[in-house]
Amino acid sequence: MSQDKVNIRVLVAPLDWGMGHATRCIPIIREFIEAGCEVIIGTSGKSGIFLKKYFPKLQHIDMPFLNIRFGTYQIFPWYIFQLLKFPVITIREYCFLKQNAGRLRLDLIISDNRYGLFHKDIYSVFITHQLFIRLPAPFRSMQKIFRKIIGMMVSRFDQCWIPDLANADRSLSNRLSHGKISPENHTYIGFLSRFAMTGEAKSTYDDRNYDLMVILSGPEPQRTAFEDVIMNQTIDLNIKVVIFRGLPEGDKEMKVKGNMTLISHPDDKDFITFIRQTDKIICRSGYSTIMDLIALKRHALLVPSTGQTEQIYLARHLSAKGLFLYMAQKDFNMRDALTLFEKKQVPDYSDFRPEDLNLKVTVQRLMNRINRQQKP
Repeated sequence: MSQDKVNIRVLVAPLDWGMGHATRCIPIIREFIEAGCEVIIGTSGKSGIFLKKYFPKLQHIDMPFLNIRFGTYQIFPWYIFQLLKFPVITIREYCFLKQNAGRLRLDLIISDNRYGLFHKDIYSVFITHQLFIRLPAPFRSMQKIFRKIIGMMVSRFDQCWIPDLANADRSLSNRLSHGKISPENHTYIGFLSRFAMTGEAKSTYDDRNYDLMVILSGPEPQRTAFEDVIMNQTIDLNIKVVIFRGLPEGDKEMKVKGNMTLISHPDDKDFITFIRQTDKIICRSGYSTIMDLIALKRHALLVPSTGQTEQIYLARHLSAKGLFLYMAQKDFNMRDALTLFEKKQVPDYSDFRPEDLNLKVTVQRLMNRINRQQKP
């Protein structure tokens, strides 16, 4: 870092909703560290535990917590109650930042889907792949109003970064991030994955080949519900299965139950080792999971979380494009899933290029802007 640059203090705060928002912030945090910035991570919940383990030397600050539980959208009052949590947490985030901004001496805020983390005196960036959120069918009539509210909230930030390609035909999120009217402050920064520049990695485990890998993730109670389905339908099959449980708070010790190997939450090296030994992968259709799989040039059967319209849309869209396989959780059957792997071949996705410098260029331009503002 040259002497004429001002030391920039950056708050990076992902939403705690599963692990995806946290994992896709890893390459962003790395870029700011490489640019010579002092990074503070805003954490909460399971994703907070994960980030504290991943970046133990960085400063962490506890953020307001969003406790979302996904069951089914059949119960209207339940869903409305879930929606009401968002304005509440947004106000709490805004108040938290207003109270702590001076103490933290922030120069820049990077907010991944935390709508309340903007400040009139601090340059603020919002990250999302859902500018055009899809509501469940009973609430579809409210979609235009809801999108206007989202657009208004995003416009409060100085920039909106979308982790996708600008070309809608080649994008992953498609209609979730591409629409007729987008916020003027938006820019597409390419795909984000902590595995984008990964080479050969040595695991702490011995090499073992598995017939199937299952990656669990997302909010409760759906994470546990799907885990139960997987274990009940797999225990009697003559296949070797490794299950990543999506529990960063659990111990790293590997547990074996019959034909199943269970790991609470692997580190990156272990994840890469296992995923390269396994031809068949079953996982949720979270956007960050999809970007990670593409970075590692692997395909999977996507089983979206019940009630998450975003995951349902992504699974159907990417299946229609021939990039991934898809099965609804209510229809899930392990024997049918294994047969589906054998019958259908999916093509390589060539648009993810690890050497793509979109993020690096975006961060550098932002740093130059912040430095110019700070010079006397």
